[in-house]
Amino acid sequence: LSTEAFDRRIGNVLDADDVFETDQTLSDFSEDKALFAVTSRNLPSSGIIETSLYLRLMTRSGRSGRAEPSALDVTSAADFRTRDVRTVDNEEVEVGVRSAWTRILSKAVSLRSGIDWTSTWFDSRFVLSGRDTLYIYDADDRRDPESHCLIVEPDDVNSNFDENQNLFAGFSELSLAADRASSNVGVRYEYSQFNGESTWSPRASASLDLGSQTRLSLAGGLYYQTPRFRVIVAEPRNRDLHNERAIHLVGGATRYLRPDLKLTLEGYAKRFDDLIVRNDRTSSLRTNGGDGWTSGVDLSLIKRLTHRFYGQVNYSYSWSRRNDHDGEGDYPSDFNQPHVFNVLGGLEFNKEWTVSAKWKYATGRPTDSFIVHADVFQDPKYIRFSKQVTRDNGTRLSDYHTLNVRLDYRKQFGRFALVSFLDIVNLYNHLNVNEARFLPLTGKEDERGFQILPTIGSRIEF
Repeated sequence: LSTEAFDRRIGNVLDADDVFETDQTLSDFSEDKALFAVTSRNLPSSGIIETSLYLRLMTRSGRSGRAEPSALDVTSAADFRTRDVRTVDNEEVEVGVRSAWTRILSKAVSLRSGIDWTSTWFDSRFVLSGRDTLYIYDADDRRDPESHCLIVEPDDVNSNFDENQNLFAGFSELSLAADRASSNVGVRYEYSQFNGESTWSPRASASLDLGSQTRLSLAGGLYYQTPRFRVIVAEPRNRDLHNERAIHLVGGATRYLRPDLKLTLEGYAKRFDDLIVRNDRTSSLRTNGGDGWTSGVDLSLIKRLTHRFYGQVNYSYSWSRRNDHDGEGDYPSDFNQPHVFNVLGGLEFNKEWTVSAKWKYATGRPTDSFIVHADVFQDPKYIRFSKQVTRDNGTRLSDYHTLNVRLDYRKQFGRFALVSFLDIVNLYNHLNVNEARFLPLTGKEDERGFQILPTIGSRIEF
């Protein structure tokens, strides 16, 4: 069971150092989730049968609006014009079952098969309260050629979805093992009632031991992703969307340099087709017009705990591109960060005290290149700026780096232990920007991210 609530009111806007330099969005959001599950395991003579049943409940309600200053000298809530803009209400009830049967045919051969089934009741509503103005756009968005903003009508985005939909999947996998080699060959079938699409996904993997210290591995397969629920319900025509497809190929090697020190190198390549893209901000319609690829290598050196010390060093290099086939060419994917480096170490002083630290560096996330238009309404009494995107993910946010430190104290009391900790994230208080929101009042961006975050807590272990 979990519950979450968030609200941002006029008082929060007034608390900003400069009201005109902060986001004017108002929001009131709440979400409740619950998950109940039971699992059984049977051991008949034919093998092992594992069955899981679950029930998932979710209720989400959100209101968002705007508070715009009506004067140049803002001192109270009376100096704002406010209105609700969007209302979202979602309810989901899902029941599911997963059953897998494993049969050991011989010492070297085993067979595993199973089914997955989920049935979900959706009740979703999205309401835009009157005409809305968007101050971010690009050349492909539907607009008046002489205008530097977008007008969105309720009929373009309002939706009401109240249905029951089912997903079904079946899979089978054959495993073979020898003295130094092992392999798996399998296939997965999926049917989605959302778009009426059936898919077959073959997959295979293999590994080979080169002595007691070195191991090689190779895996590949075909994977499908059904359109997300929020995309399906946003526009009736989105039910015609195909599943997104991905082809994966992964290879790696592991080498024990000594009993407590392991070196791992892994390379991968992935190809994506039928990616779901949005070509117009004024419409909820999506198409399968995108494709892309990603590739990279991961290198890790891991020292397990010996002589009271453990540590780990990781480095990843990756590159990922997307193409929406809208005439703009390819661009870096949203989460492409070519370089990621981590170093972690921990020391156990004794059975009670432990200290650890982790430093992480990553290339900044991609963000759009843009130009700013001033006074888009040509009205000196209502000055607004707009942002015209000139290149998708054409630049990057600043690089990410942080130092995290943790101190643990463990005290054993018979059959249970009390563990207390002090965890400080981003010890040197560097602002790691993960979002830059455009401000129509000033034409600037409000950079958001996290800085130092200390946490103190305790838990009981039995």
